[in-house]
Amino acid sequence: MIYLLLSILCSAFILIVFKISARKNFPPLLLVIINYFSATFLGYYLSNTTPWQSVQVLGNHWLPIVIIGSIYILAFFLMGETTKRSGIAVTTIASKMSFVIPVVVSFMIDPNDSFSIKKAVIVIATIIAVVLSVYKKDDSKSKSWLLPLLLFVLIGFSDSLIKYMQTFHVKDSQTSSLFTATLFTVSGLIGIVAWIFYGPKRKLVFKPLALIGGLFLGVVNFGSLYFLINALNSINANSSMVFGLNNLGVVILSILIAVYMFKEKLLKINKVGVLMSLFIVVLMMIISF
Repeated sequence: MIYLLLSILCSAFILIVFKISARKNFPPLLLVIINYFSATFLGYYLSNTTPWQSVQVLGNHWLPIVIIGSIYILAFFLMGETTKRSGIAVTTIASKMSFVIPVVVSFMIDPNDSFSIKKAVIVIATIIAVVLSVYKKDDSKSKSWLLPLLLFVLIGFSDSLIKYMQTFHVKDSQTSSLFTATLFTVSGLIGIVAWIFYGPKRKLVFKPLALIGGLFLGVVNFGSLYFLINALNSINANSSMVFGLNNLGVVILSILIAVYMFKEKLLKINKVGVLMSLFIVVLMMIISF
C-alpha cells in the first residue's frame, strides 16, 4: 500500500512543479528534457546498472520501451496543443479517463484480475467522479474531438504497455528502476531532438532555476512510475483496482493542492466529484483488500 501512496504523492508533486514553473515562466520543453535525464540518472543509480547493461537486461523488450518513451514526450506536446484548441477541461478529462484502457487490458492479460459486474460498475462510477472533479467551464471555441481522443488513446495505450511489462517482465524493484530509467532515456533523447528543431524558432533560452525545477521534476516523475509498478507487483489486489485507486488518489490530492496551495476555486460540481471520489476510494479498498 505504501508504494501506491508514494506514487500518488509523486504525481501530485508533478502538478506543483508545473504550477510553479508556469509562474516563473520556465520554458516547458527545457524543464521536461532536464526532468527526463534526471529521472534516467536516478533509475540507473537505484538499479546499480548502466545504459549498456540495460540493453542486456531489457534487450528483448526494447520495442515496448521505445514506444512508451516516445508516447511520454509526444503526450507532452499533444496536451499543450489540445489545451489550446479544446480547452483545459477537455484535456484534463481526456488524460484522466485514459485509465480505463489499462483496466480493460488488465482484465485480459492478468490471470489474477478478472472481469465482474461489480468492477465494471466501479470503473463507470470512477469515470463519472473524475469528470465531475476536474470539470471547468471553458471558453474555448473549438469543439474538435480528434485531439482529445488521440490523447486519451495514447496515454491509455502507454499505461497498457506498462501493465504488460509489469505482468510478464518487470517483477522486482531493480528491474523496475532499470525499466523506468530506460524509457525516460528514450523520452529525453527525443526531447533533445525537439529542442534542436523548435528551440531556436521559439527563442527558448536556458534559465538556471529551470535546472533545479527540472531535476526535482525528474525525481518525482520517476517516483510516480517506479512506485506504481512496484504497487502493481506487491499489492495483494486486482490491478484494475490499483489503477483506479491511483487515478482517483491523484485527482483528489491534486485538487486539494490546487485549492489550499494555489487558492483555486472549485465549482459545486467539482465538490460533488471529490466527495464521490472519496466514497469510491473507500469502496475500492473494502473490495480489494
